Amino acid sequence: MLEPDRDQLEIFIEALLRHVGGQGFISLRSFYEDDALGAFRITPTSLAGGLGFLVDVAEDDARRAANAPRPVVFCPPLAVFGSKERATEKDLIAGPTLSVECDKDPQNARFVLEQLLGPATVVVKSGGVWTDPRGEQQDKLHLHWRLAQPAATPEQFKRLKQAREFAAHIVGGDPSNTPVCHPIRWPGSWHRKSEPRLCTIEIANPDNEIWLDDAFAMLVLSKNINKKPGEDSSHDNGEQRTEWEDAFAKILSGDSYHPTLAPLAASYASWGAPEPVTDNVLRSLLINSKPQDPERIRRRDAELAKLPQTVASAYLKFGKTEEQPEQKRDRLHWHGEDLGTPVRAWLVNGLLPETGVGLISGQWGTYKTFVALDLAAAIMAGLAFIDYPITRNGGVLFIAAEGASEISTRLEAVLKAKYPNHTNRLPFAWLDECPRLLAAKAVEALASLAREAGERMRKDFGLPLALVIIDTMVDAAGYSKPGDENDAALAQLVMRRCAELSRLAGALVLGIDHFGKAVETGTRGSSAKEGRADVVLALLGDKAISGEVSNMRLAVRKNRAGPGGRELPFSVRSIDMGASESGEPVTSLVIEWSSQPPSPLADRSWSKSLRLLRRILMTMLADNGKEVHPFADGPIVRACDLDIVRAEFEKQYIAEGTLTQKSAVRRQAFRRAVLAAQEKNLIAIRELAGVQWVWLAIPDDGQAGS
Repeated sequence: MLEPDRDQLEIFIEALLRHVGGQGFISLRSFYEDDALGAFRITPTSLAGGLGFLVDVAEDDARRAANAPRPVVFCPPLAVFGSKERATEKDLIAGPTLSVECDKDPQNARFVLEQLLGPATVVVKSGGVWTDPRGEQQDKLHLHWRLAQPAATPEQFKRLKQAREFAAHIVGGDPSNTPVCHPIRWPGSWHRKSEPRLCTIEIANPDNEIWLDDAFAMLVLSKNINKKPGEDSSHDNGEQRTEWEDAFAKILSGDSYHPTLAPLAASYASWGAPEPVTDNVLRSLLINSKPQDPERIRRRDAELAKLPQTVASAYLKFGKTEEQPEQKRDRLHWHGEDLGTPVRAWLVNGLLPETGVGLISGQWGTYKTFVALDLAAAIMAGLAFIDYPITRNGGVLFIAAEGASEISTRLEAVLKAKYPNHTNRLPFAWLDECPRLLAAKAVEALASLAREAGERMRKDFGLPLALVIIDTMVDAAGYSKPGDENDAALAQLVMRRCAELSRLAGALVLGIDHFGKAVETGTRGSSAKEGRADVVLALLGDKAISGEVSNMRLAVRKNRAGPGGRELPFSVRSIDMGASESGEPVTSLVIEWSSQPPSPLADRSWSKSLRLLRRILMTMLADNGKEVHPFADGPIVRACDLDIVRAEFEKQYIAEGTLTQKSAVRRQAFRRAVLAAQEKNLIAIRELAGVQWVWLAIPDDGQAGS
């Protein structure tokens, strides 16, 4: 019996479908290798269950395909559809990847495309083999780049299809794969055209992604190869397309060098490609060239030696000198930075990534801004935040959409109490207003301010801009009418714009936000905010009727790249800041972190297995949680499908024995943990419309279970 590789499926799905959200369906499709027999199995799978559920269903379908009596290929389209019944281009609601099937000269094809687009997110060995003219064999490859923002409109789908078409033509890839809805073999499944071979991942770069417009701009340059600069390109036809395919082929084969390189450089210059990109692409083509005789080798080496002059001459004659600001902006594309970084880069090791979007969310009165400034001071000083080492020492830009008048005093209090050797000028700048994030040009305005701050920080302090804090997200968003905050589309737009700001600024963007009326629902408004965040730090406490808050702690509610669920207790201390102009004493508060557990009662309530359940539930609530109304006379809560929690619990629970024994042990452990949590009133469960929902409860003694 052939078994699919679940790990390969999981890596593939989580890397490429990271940004698809919870709406729509993935059409898990399997077809007989004999086209005349048609479909073997089609399983429309809702994304509402999360990517973990999708992995489970994909594993089952891949197993069925692998063991069917006739050869079957498991090849779902990498696309999201709005319908369960159909999976055509008309039914698309999201296109998450730019994918290319490289069946001819696959290693060279990969090299050329990665020079244009940066390293692929996932490179898959499809199971097929290509034989070169010398009889040497190479694995056929599928290259996938995750889009930072999936295509979602008719215009974007058209552009993505064109980008796939251009990429395939450049390297002689399979042109049938250009439609976004085209089926493609997934790793972890079996290739059964002849002797069964497992389709596997050659390399995965799960943090690599591209922007569709950037990729399209690079690929469309090839449309003008072998045309004179300035010549009208609006009448492309098949013959011209063959010409630019031939140009790459001539360089790679060694048939032509300077007569092809010079027009190429001129074409790139006339289209406005950055000069270093053009140099890099042409240099890569020459390095990968395979001349067949010593004279051709000599010519290739001569062209390599004079390539800087060839490129410089092209830009002198045909470069868009009047559009330098646009070229400068192009040079900021992320794939030109940190290329080939093997591991995730951290701002605060194990807690906060170097770039991305995070949230500090909490109840009223849990000192969210004070915690944010405590973090900012640690990053500027380069010392530890609580017990997490600072990996990237840098400056901070604080965008105070509310409470700007208190920022200076509060920061001075932190420095006075904790960093007495850092009381001179520090790389800290703040704004007392924020461009409305939902406005069309907000990101450009904020990115310009971030660049200004970053340049000043490098000049005056020798440090980069490392952190952008927005206080608060709801004020910065600038919702225009009541109810907008609960609109998932608007919440996703706000988070995407924060992600774009992070990309342009090269810094982590951390938003301060409020919890809803019920703590269990998490961050106020749509759950899309937490779902889109890379990290969520929750500030919790027990509030008395008088408003006093006790048992305060910071909980790592979600951490996409590290462990979640940890709780870090703290208190506040008053600091004397001197006197005002009128002689009145001025004080402020600072955060005091404690090494003691937040509550002995909480420790007794949550045993070791229950803590594992809670940690998983907190992460799942952030990633896959939905706002549900379990009781007609009760509050709305943030809940998760119990099956999703069970699947993750069984992955993390340590067990010994055979596969069957370990599976049985994990099932029993989950059942015991859930029953114990219910008995202690730590979680609540209710079935609605055939789904068992689970959420963190608040015990009768007032101790929050999260």
